[in-house]
Amino acid sequence: SFAAPGARALVVDDNPINLKVAEGLLAPYMMSVETAGSGKEALRLVQERAYDLVFMDHMMPGMDGLETVAAIRALGGDRARLAIVALTANAVSGARERFLENGFDDFLSKPIEFAKLDALLSKWIPGELWRAPGAPQGASGGASGPGKLSLSIPGLDAIPGLDAAFGLRMTLGRAREYRALLELFARDAEARAGGLEALGSEPDLQALAARAHALKSSAASVGAAALARQAEELEGAGRAGDAKRARALAESFHKELISLIASIRAALARGEEGPEREAPCGGLPARETLRALRAALAGENIGQVDGILAALDGLGLAGEEAALLRAIGESVLVSEMGEAAALVDKWLERAP
Repeated sequence: SFAAPGARALVVDDNPINLKVAEGLLAPYMMSVETAGSGKEALRLVQERAYDLVFMDHMMPGMDGLETVAAIRALGGDRARLAIVALTANAVSGARERFLENGFDDFLSKPIEFAKLDALLSKWIPGELWRAPGAPQGASGGASGPGKLSLSIPGLDAIPGLDAAFGLRMTLGRAREYRALLELFARDAEARAGGLEALGSEPDLQALAARAHALKSSAASVGAAALARQAEELEGAGRAGDAKRARALAESFHKELISLIASIRAALARGEEGPEREAPCGGLPARETLRALRAALAGENIGQVDGILAALDGLGLAGEEAALLRAIGESVLVSEMGEAAALVDKWLERAP
């Protein structure tokens, strides 16, 4: 409903997928968005910089959300009055009241719904920072808002257990962003899946619950709702100390997770190799485009980076160019702008 290019927000979450989804949903508002992967990092950033709004995950290893908010409030001054919104995948009855009693100002459940996010931002971003809304940077088909987005990607629509239309909504219809998010999900989920299929006689149920919680949130964000529900059941068994039920749930959950990861990777590979991905005549990027991408990366202009990458993706590149574009997109996805810039430099060396 508005843009706020003068506003600054901080998103705090230990899950990189959740951070990228939140960044993408906030992109149309044109505000400056920074991220922190832990409560400790968030506390440091809040002391160093002024923010208009903080989104805080409540379940993080080390310093959790409640502890982080308490530490921020203890700083006093403007930090005591800073608007902080709780992010949680456990939207149980009474959760909002619990967060408000512990120093939070508001509550937003994960996966984030765009309409609820818009209402929340309208409430907490100061009105003097508002301006008329603009189109999301890099949205597919020149869409002007989430109601006009193309919500279909051939190949991904047919993956059992994956609602690609929902996942695309989480990236505001940007197919390149959703593909990159799925690649990140596959890597992250595979790393977290270790040990789920064969728990020992005395499993660490709290650690298991934490792992299931992270996978629940990630699965929900990419559109794997059924898998997210399985993770929620596994998390509940772990927190309840029910080892027998946890073992049974972990085994079936692991099978479904590995199957989904394999299906995602196969679909993404088919998308890269299919005829629609072959470079058309004259489809190689101009040096000016690559130089513009290099400058946008140097200036950390995420909106411009997204737009240029989307344009490059539309060229239907193949071979080494396609591999370079994919690697750059992955680096941008995890905020490694220097690494992405180095890849662009490599591309410029070989560009005609």
